[in-house]
Amino acid sequence: MLYAGIDLHRRFMIVAVEDKQGKLLHSNRFECREADKIRTFFSRIGAFRAVIESSSSYRWLYDLIAP
Repeated sequence: MLYAGIDLHRRFMIVAVEDKQGKLLHSNRFECREADKIRTFFSRIGAFRAVIESSSSYRWLYDLIAP
């Protein structure tokens, strides 16, 4: 199992993915309009749990990356 921390802003997001030991495996910045790139990234990392830091507009991202 991997763990993703997502800092979601209006126009971009920062994603950090760690393993269960806390080793950083991926660190990426995406423009929010890059839905295909975001979906591809998360589909390639396998099973994960995510935490999204956001003020209000997170639902679209949840729907995009949820299994």
